[in-house]
Amino acid sequence: MIKCFKHLHTTGLFLFTVLPFISFSQIQGSAVDEKNQPLAFANIILLNASDSTTVTGVMATEEGTFSFSSFKPGKYTIAVSIIGFKKAFSSTFEITDSKEHKHIEPIVAISENQLIRDVEVIAKKPIYELKIDRMIVNVENSITSSGNTALQVLEKSPGVIVDRQNLGLSLSGKNGVVVMINGKDTRMPIAAAIQMLDAMNADNVKRIEIITAPPSKYNAEGDGGMINIVLKKNEAFGTNGSFTLGAGYGEREKFNGSFNINHHTEKVNYFGSYSATFNNSRTQIDSYRKYIQDGNTLETTSFSDRSAIESFQNIRMGLDYTLTSKTTLSILGTGFVRDWDMDAINNIEYLKNSSLTSTSAMNVTELNKWIHGMGNINLIHHFEEEKVLDFNFDYLNYFNDNPSYYTIENKNQSGQQLTGEEIDVTKTTPLNILVGTLDYSNQVNEKIKIETGLKGTVTFFKNDVGVKYFDN
Repeated sequence: MIKCFKHLHTTGLFLFTVLPFISFSQIQGSAVDEKNQPLAFANIILLNASDSTTVTGVMATEEGTFSFSSFKPGKYTIAVSIIGFKKAFSSTFEITDSKEHKHIEPIVAISENQLIRDVEVIAKKPIYELKIDRMIVNVENSITSSGNTALQVLEKSPGVIVDRQNLGLSLSGKNGVVVMINGKDTRMPIAAAIQMLDAMNADNVKRIEIITAPPSKYNAEGDGGMINIVLKKNEAFGTNGSFTLGAGYGEREKFNGSFNINHHTEKVNYFGSYSATFNNSRTQIDSYRKYIQDGNTLETTSFSDRSAIESFQNIRMGLDYTLTSKTTLSILGTGFVRDWDMDAINNIEYLKNSSLTSTSAMNVTELNKWIHGMGNINLIHHFEEEKVLDFNFDYLNYFNDNPSYYTIENKNQSGQQLTGEEIDVTKTTPLNILVGTLDYSNQVNEKIKIETGLKGTVTFFKNDVGVKYFDN
């Protein structure tokens, strides 16, 4: 049994490097609409032509142009997505040399036209607003966002790349993205944050802030940028709410649903939401390898069949209490449970000069369960409209249970067992985090804003890992 105790702290490192000029391969092009007008800030994704997997992604310039430089020789296609337009693709092309420059014909995206019966326009914001440190996507102003999930809207947002297959998220090609809700860090693993957004109805989202240059008051771990999901607040008194349900079937079944409710009195606003997703999936991987060694032809054929059941549940509830006209107290509680249960069968055949020499079989059972709860207390006081003192205290608890079991058998060409092994692994990780912040901001005038604050963080956790080997 191995036990590890660790206390986390933050360090800083500055590197200065001078590199000689190097010529890299490059792909250049532009994105336009059907009227040949540039699609400013469109999401441009480079895909492998063979399986449509994501290689990298960038955001188009204000003139709709883009360029890629991080890729290897191969066959590719380019996808263009932006809110209000249908997804568009380039024709397939090939890069044959590591220093080749490729110019793509303009990719044309067709607008999504929707008919509505009556329209009453009171005021209108543009869908995209470009600030000094962020891009703002006004979701509530986009008709095409209606009926979608927050994740689907995020996929079409400039510079955001969502990898659904591996539950990854990047911003302008950089990982390490922090996801926030109403300006507060969700402090979730990125895979859990993606599942939460996939179950969130876009009709409940007011805007999405894509922060590429986070202000100093935010944590340093968001080196890839930050995405802030600002939810709608219903200022009307009384009770209101909504719910969504969804189901699908590929090879196996999938479900999702969400529910939110809001109750507003004169001084107190109560709110709560719950969402859940379920995905029963299967992955099959076949591979073949052939090579020559010492005059002999060696071949390897492998087969892998993986069945996984994944479920995710997220809850968020709290209240905002107006103490005075200048002071507001907020209490927030959030939590999620993520279950991932997989069974895998892996078989390999080894051949020499077209004759079977041996086989190997490995069966895997793995469970990965995350349980998380967070409590937050927030006190905001406005000395003046633009002079604000903000106090936050968070307590977070995580628990990860990740056992796995492996059975391995190696046999000769006659099917007789040569070796056998079983490996039983247990792993549990409880984490506890305390965070306290005190921030002060003052908009002195139109050009000068002062922000300062204090922050303290205490993190402690324990890893319990056990490994048992059974031979023959």
